[in-house]
Amino acid sequence: MCHEEEVCSKQYHDSLFLLNHHSESRIDLPGPFEKGHFAFNLTCGGNPRHVIHASYKIPTRSVVIRVIHPYDSAWEVHELGNSHQDIIISSVLVIGNRVICIDSKGARIIMLDLSNCSWTFLSERKKFPNHSECYFFEQDNEVMCVSCPGMSCDFFKFYKLDWQMMDWIEINNVELMNTSWFLSHPCSFYMKGGKGKYVYSLENNNWWGGQPGEREHPDYQTILLLRTVGEDDLPVNVFIHNMVEGDLKILLPKKYGSKKPACWVDKRILYKAC
Repeated sequence: MCHEEEVCSKQYHDSLFLLNHHSESRIDLPGPFEKGHFAFNLTCGGNPRHVIHASYKIPTRSVVIRVIHPYDSAWEVHELGNSHQDIIISSVLVIGNRVICIDSKGARIIMLDLSNCSWTFLSERKKFPNHSECYFFEQDNEVMCVSCPGMSCDFFKFYKLDWQMMDWIEINNVELMNTSWFLSHPCSFYMKGGKGKYVYSLENNNWWGGQPGEREHPDYQTILLLRTVGEDDLPVNVFIHNMVEGDLKILLPKKYGSKKPACWVDKRILYKAC
């Protein structure tokens, strides 16, 4: 999902489109909107099915979800009124006919069932620590979360949403073995296979303590400082966390790190045509 202002001349700033970088096919969508979160899911043939825009209106305390199918001329609008608690949307996922909005700590979840236009609001779910970085994503029709409360691989926690309990349950070590987890915003995913348990994160070179092997748990103020000061000026690198050995490696020499925002691309999407 791209907004044309980010990649083209400002004279096209009102354009919104889906772009497949592999096939170079493009689907234009009507727009623009206020700030919010976009998401989409795919058909069995690999084509976009639902395109979602979700936002929260502070004055009316309303969640607004817009839905469109590719090549439609207008968005379908669904709004959940102010009778519910506030939710600051951090992630939006689409699984089948369900649109799932999650706050930054996973404590509040709003779901819209597009098959019958019914809403479900869940509050007081398992809340991850305030200073943790949470990565929410969908894979194999499961809602996954990786929580990283500190700067050490000792602190990664892995969860999935239990559809019966409607709460987060921690994934046990047996399920985690022989998996690799790729964490970034807005795209995260995991892969099965190989040996061991690894996490690959994209962070600036000072994020994990500056040097491999350091395992000090920083305080909340330190984390805030690293995330807000100078982050855009520091090269982004690939950090490889060996969850079994407790080892950390930096993939690239510091001088080769990218100073542009970086995220992983799930190959399941990359190699499917629009």
